[in-house]
Amino acid sequence: MEPTVEQSTTEPATVAATATPTPEPTATETATETTTTPTAEPTPTATETVTPTAAETTPMAEPTEEPTEEPSEDTPTAAPEDRSPSIEDFTVATDESGESTTVTWAVADPDGDLETVRLEVVVEPGGSAEVVTDRTIEVGGSDAESETALAIEGIEPGEAYEVRLRVEDEAGNAALAVTRETASG
Repeated sequence: MEPTVEQSTTEPATVAATATPTPEPTATETATETTTTPTAEPTPTATETVTPTAAETTPMAEPTEEPTEEPSEDTPTAAPEDRSPSIEDFTVATDESGESTTVTWAVADPDGDLETVRLEVVVEPGGSAEVVTDRTIEVGGSDAESETALAIEGIEPGEAYEVRLRVEDEAGNAALAVTRETASG
């Protein structure tokens, strides 16, 4: 006997899907009030465009053969900056008696317009600042120097005083130096 072979064929299984129907939306009419706001209409603006004609254009200047006029001596020029004078030396030496002091000073001005040097002896410099002696010396040019004796009468021994030097030029620029001393005696 011969063996028997059975063949089986399997057909693919079919799966049946069951769908649940979705209800379809239905339109419901609802009354709503609609408000319209009027919009302002733009106002037209007229713009005029002018195009010059050939007769209205300005002609360009023609070059000339004449040279340009040279500036005259009356033509203003920029003045150099006014600079302040300076104090180059300022030394005070009081004599042994305590009755006078000698001020050695030197001043300079880069513009060369020195005018005055003023020397002052001031008592109570932290209080009433009373000037007890002063001297004004006329100077000129770009530098000046001197030794000037000043009386310091009326100042008590141990009392503080100041010697002030102020130099001024013709333009009103100034420099000031101050030294504080104590009267001996």
